[in-house]
Amino acid sequence: MTIFCHVIIILEMVTINFYTLNFCSTPKLRPVALWTSFALFTAALVGGMICLLSSLPSYGNGNGLFVLFGFIYLLPCYFIYDQPLKYTFTVMCSAWIYTMLAFSLAVRVATFLPQTDFSLTILIIQTVFYALTLRLFLRFIKSQFLYILQNVTDKTLSSLLRLSFFWFISCVLLNYVFVTKDQALLELILVVIIGAIILRSYRVFHDLVCADKDAEQLRRQNRTDPLTGLKNRISFYEDAQALIDQGRPFSLIFIDLDRFKTINDRYGHSAGDRYLAGFARAARRVSAGMGEAYRISGDEFILLCSLEQTERLRGRLERSPISLGKGEPEFLGFSFGIASYPENGQHLDGLIVLADRKMYVHKSRLSQVKGR
Repeated sequence: MTIFCHVIIILEMVTINFYTLNFCSTPKLRPVALWTSFALFTAALVGGMICLLSSLPSYGNGNGLFVLFGFIYLLPCYFIYDQPLKYTFTVMCSAWIYTMLAFSLAVRVATFLPQTDFSLTILIIQTVFYALTLRLFLRFIKSQFLYILQNVTDKTLSSLLRLSFFWFISCVLLNYVFVTKDQALLELILVVIIGAIILRSYRVFHDLVCADKDAEQLRRQNRTDPLTGLKNRISFYEDAQALIDQGRPFSLIFIDLDRFKTINDRYGHSAGDRYLAGFARAARRVSAGMGEAYRISGDEFILLCSLEQTERLRGRLERSPISLGKGEPEFLGFSFGIASYPENGQHLDGLIVLADRKMYVHKSRLSQVKGR
């Protein structure tokens, strides 16, 4: 009965580990051939393992050293799966942590119960634990762990491998120390390993923070116009669409610089760039406290503000003198058009088209006035 319980305990752990590995991996074989190979290898390994361990005096006391034979599975996995061995080892260690914790918990609980059949008690407790937690574990594997594996860099995968391996070894040693008395050396090794895991965990978090910081900096760069420092077209669409999604009324003021082409033709493109940057500074100053300024493209800008601030911002825009600085070309003015959500439309593209159309009407009127 004891040998039978040991076999079932091991098969439960091995089956869960292999299912997890297979789910996260790219097999070279068809499912029938894959599971047949796994079953034959497992039968040979478990049989040889029990024959070897049963000759030891500590066999059957729940020390869990049999799990170390799991590393032998790396050999067939190298031929079964089309992926780097490092990837396979990472998945194996991560799955083993779960099954080793289940076994260790079963051993701990079994020591508090009447010792009629220690192995059978461990098997029952372990099976109940899997029945209660396996669905959650597999959900974690499918929704989070697999995503990590599919998007991790090679450097981060190496860190994850080391961390998973050390956690697994810690689980094995911790269970062994609990079962075996007077193991001062193993306790010392376990403390050192846990200390290394803690240090490595903080290093991993440091790498994650650095990656988040770099990603945020890249995000700001991708959403900022490099010439003027204003938010760009991408940022405008994100910000305006967010207001629409939240149902918050707003207005956009579409601005086009008058006769900008003459600045480039007469003074050169460098002067034209300074001209744009100068207007951007003025637009930021005018909209401060009331809205946000964006450079959409070329000499086109948009001011985004709440509906309540529309007239106030419009008045400030029309009254504020714009000076580009000493030695720079004279500012030739601008034209603008205003469209409001939801009064003038429910969709952002439609609002932009309307504001652009109104801007051209305004530009036409200004040309007629200047023509007189």
